[in-house]
Formats: sequence, C-alpha cells, structure tokens
Amino acid sequence: MNEEFNFQEGDIIAVTATPDDGWWSGELMDENRRVSGKHIFPSNFVNQL
Repeated sequence: MNEEFNFQEGDIIAVTATPDDGWWSGELMDENRRVSGKHIFPSNFVNQL
C-alpha cells in the first residue's frame, strides 16, 4: 500500500504514476539507487529532472 512520506531536497524519487489529482506515487531511491519503499506525495513538492 502506498503511504505518504517525508523527503528532503536532493532526494531522488522514481515516479511510477502521475494521476491528475496532484498526488503522485513513486519509489524513493537511496544513495546506491536502490528502492527504499513506494509512497505518494504532492506533485508540486518535486521537480522533474
């Protein structure tokens, strides 16, 4: 199940879904690019690279 989560500036998130409701889902990547969990987050809190 997706959960909200806290992330910090500079964190890498692999976005997995971008529904129109403004809440995207994605996987937070650790420093070795491993997935550390699936979460939901407000799309206006992130920038696409």
